[in-house]
Formats: sequence, C-alpha cells, structure tokens
Amino acid sequence: MDETNLTANHLGELLRQMRQRQGIDLRDLAAMTKISVRHLTALEEGDLEGMPGTFFVRGFVRSVCAELRQDPTECLEILDVLFPEDDEPERSVGTGAGPRNVTLPLTAAGLALLLLLGGGILLLSREDPRSKQPAAMDAGAAVTGGKAIGSGRVEQDAEEIPVPVDLNLLIRAIERTWMRIQTDESDSWETTMRPGDEIRLRATESINLLIGNAGGIIFDLNGRRFGPPGSHGQVISNYVLTRDNL
Repeated sequence: MDETNLTANHLGELLRQMRQRQGIDLRDLAAMTKISVRHLTALEEGDLEGMPGTFFVRGFVRSVCAELRQDPTECLEILDVLFPEDDEPERSVGTGAGPRNVTLPLTAAGLALLLLLGGGILLLSREDPRSKQPAAMDAGAAVTGGKAIGSGRVEQDAEEIPVPVDLNLLIRAIERTWMRIQTDESDSWETTMRPGDEIRLRATESINLLIGNAGGIIFDLNGRRFGPPGSHGQVISNYVLTRDNL
C-alpha cells in the first residue's frame, strides 16, 4: 500500500474514532451534517476516489468535525499532504462529478481556420453581383411575407433559431451554509460552505438547490446579482433557477 493510501486510511480512521467515541452511527451523523451515508462511508474507509472534488472533501471533513465538536486541524493537515497543490478548484456542472471550468487558448490550428474562413468571406464578397440575382419566378406570381402567391415558386424565409443560453451561477457564502445541488438531469451532490467560499455552476436548463441556511449565500446568475434567497437559518427545500430568472 502506497503512502497516499496509508494517509487516506489514517484520515478515515481518525474520523471513525471521533464518531464512535461519541456513540454516533453513520446514519445519525448523515442527518446531522446533511452529508450522504455513501460519502461518509467513503471518507472513513479512506476511499477518496468517488468524491466530487478535493474542495468538497475538505468541506465534508470540516462539517463532520464541527458536528462532533472536534478540532479539525490534524485532519486538514492530512488533506494538505494528500493534496499539496489543491487550490480549491471551481466546479462546473454538466455531469454528476462535475468537470472543472476550462478556458482553452486559441491554438495555431484555430487561428488558421479563422484566417481561411475570413478569406472565403472576402472571396464571396468579390463575386459578380449578377450571380447573386434570385431565380426568376413564373409569370403572375407575387410574393407576400416570403410566400409565393399564384404559380410562382419562392423559397421560404429561414426562421431564426434562438441560441440556447447557458445558466452560469456563482454562489458566495456569507455564513456557514449546507446545500444539496442538482443541475439539469445530473445526480445531486452536497457541500457545506463557509464564509468566503465560492462555487461556480453551469447548466443548460435548470439549477435546483436545497439550502440549509437561506440567509447564508448570495449569488450572481449570468452576471446579475441576487441577495440572500431567505432569512438566517431558513431552509429552502426547492429553490429552482431557470432561464426565466435571467
């Protein structure tokens, strides 16, 4: 067993001992922390592979220690060993695990493609204007609103198809807040945020939040600022964000 597994197992054993010393089983701890039994079990078994991300592992550990009234310092030091370069990455949602937001640089191939497209547009603009004349209609045909009347033929005007607008949500914690989050049809996941923590989410149709402290967060939706969705300590079980909120 390598050093990483040993360290993860040591973290899990510490958390298990904290819980067992107080005679609390996993289901009770799950109810206290609002973290699923599956994630708590994975933590205690040192299995961090199935976690949604290192930021959330830290949040789970802090939440468990807070509910058990234990000092989290040793556990967090172990996480520093496991994830020495962890910068608490942003979370982008489209799948259950949530890939990171990535901004790709413009590559040489992409630049070349843009130049080719630009050249094609320039050539089209220099074509003989006579080649752009519309096809002749049969005698007696008239056009109204893009449709032919009589025996003539005319192409239908192309309908403009609206471009879908993604939902981009930035959540900022101003108080300690637990949430369960679901985007579109992906699996829901849980986190405990502390003041100053931020989470970025992206969805196509909807973002559904279960908020344990509605007065503890503020957020920006596609650049539009919203204040706390409720009061301090208020629980909102079904807070839904859609394009209608834009």
